[in-house]
Amino acid sequence: PETLTLEIEAEGSDQAELAVNFLSELLFLTEIEYLVPLSFSLTAEEGRVCGTVSGIEFDRKKHAGGICVKGISYSGLSLEETAEGFELQIIFDI
Repeated sequence: PETLTLEIEAEGSDQAELAVNFLSELLFLTEIEYLVPLSFSLTAEEGRVCGTVSGIEFDRKKHAGGICVKGISYSGLSLEETAEGFELQIIFDI
């Protein structure tokens, strides 16, 4: 299948808001462009992340359907810095 590469950008006043906004933007791209994300190339700086997301077009014959993510929730959100980077726990509204 043909690979699609799209630009993605998000901003936030803190790391939790940035994570939610990034995932919301990713959700938007998956819905509008029918994108199945496979890889990312991202640059992060204070309050902002930007880059590209690459993937393939959603195909009902190949990809499972059924449950759709409708939104990203702050409820239950946990973001902690670890020795390896950050650990994010987040709830998706379905």
